[in-house]
Amino acid sequence: MDVNMITTLIGTVGFPIVCVIGMAWFVYKQLQIHKDETDKLTEALNNNTKILSQILEHIREQEDDKK
Repeated sequence: MDVNMITTLIGTVGFPIVCVIGMAWFVYKQLQIHKDETDKLTEALNNNTKILSQILEHIREQEDDKK
């Protein structure tokens, strides 16, 4: 293999490989960010469900007291 063949090989194969690795890293980071956001959203929904249950229980108690 001569220098021109190695240069051509790196130019034709090396750049796409680097691009694929870069895109894979980007997708991995985006998935981590999305997972963190989803976990926070799930926690917020669970907290809202607990509060709504407490509010409903309080309303039912007040209605029972009126009877």
